[in-house]
Amino acid sequence: MNVNYNLVEANSASLIIVSQSGNNSTGTYNVDLNATQTTINLINYLPGLYTIALIVNGEVVDSETLIKQ
Repeated sequence: MNVNYNLVEANSASLIIVSQSGNNSTGTYNVDLNATQTTINLINYLPGLYTIALIVNGEVVDSETLIKQ
């Protein structure tokens, strides 16, 4: 899955994936501060609902819901 992002004045940034389905699947991915896209492999994630949050300088700046089938 490709994730697009736009970082402005970022000293650190990461993507966090958290399950909303209670299956304990989570992941944290560091992102390149000079890029605008990263690819995340979801093969090890169980089907269900997930929240993907973009954390910049320690604060959530954006989030979206992902449905993994």
